[in-house]
Amino acid sequence: FGPTGACIIDPKAAFVPFKIPTFEDLKSIYFTQAKSLNTVTKHPTLNGDRTQSDIPLTGNTDHIYSISGNLTISSNISGNQTGVIFVDGNLSIGPLPSNSLTYGTSNSGLVFVVKGNVSIDQSVTQVDGVIISEGTICTATQNGICPASNIQTSQLVINGSLIPLNEATPTKFRRSLSDNSQPSEKIVHQVKYLIILRSLIADTLQKWSEVP
Repeated sequence: FGPTGACIIDPKAAFVPFKIPTFEDLKSIYFTQAKSLNTVTKHPTLNGDRTQSDIPLTGNTDHIYSISGNLTISSNISGNQTGVIFVDGNLSIGPLPSNSLTYGTSNSGLVFVVKGNVSIDQSVTQVDGVIISEGTICTATQNGICPASNIQTSQLVINGSLIPLNEATPTKFRRSLSDNSQPSEKIVHQVKYLIILRSLIADTLQKWSEVP
């Protein structure tokens, strides 16, 4: 504050550009630099394509997984602890039993951080979790392919968030309904993810280099 109580703002500080993190940034912060704790289990990297059976979220700790390949979710994930899953390839969700990926409690949930594309099958009506992707998120794929235009299908409810990391690959909302009074894709933000994601986006990224 100045001598008269007026607030003085440094213009250089006011316009520092915000850098959106990449997949590799987030993986380095939260997986590579993460350590197993009494409350968190960090699993060794899983190589090759995987399914939900490879990422159980059971026990008394939260879980961090990294998959060097694609991940396909075709049924609900076992357990009720928080899971943060890094996928170096693509993420495919569905078809699913009851057309829903239901998961979590009031204090736990799913977070997928994906380097490639995210395909949500047109038959899926509910996904509980946060999906962060450097590739394209498509909300109504047909046989794994994102349609060029909207298709008429059921409403998709996301209890969480869809977060694209790359402005060049925005989310493709590809659903339409016969009832225009309802949204085709409904995203219900969950307050619990503010706490779950706090460590993911607030930590300091450490990078080391030799000084000549």
